[in-house]
Amino acid sequence: MREMYAKVETKDINYSKVGAVCDSQLEYYITKENLYGIEVIKTNRHENIVTTEIKNILNITNDENKIRRIIDTLVDRKVLPYVAEEIVQDLI
Repeated sequence: MREMYAKVETKDINYSKVGAVCDSQLEYYITKENLYGIEVIKTNRHENIVTTEIKNILNITNDENKIRRIIDTLVDRKVLPYVAEEIVQDLI
């Protein structure tokens, strides 16, 4: 199972061009196999170039309320995929 939880539009710095800003989108999903997990996807768009970063964190908890509290924190803080697992570990 994979359920879209939230989508956040944001701006990001394009490090390949000095001073360039690109549109970014963060998507947060609740996943479930045996236990609930979280998937975070970041998509950057600048000119005609699209880049995507994905982080799947599996088997976090079997408690639906707990996973929703955790993902609410990630969404509120606009947590990026590369640090999502560390943040989730701190929140458990």
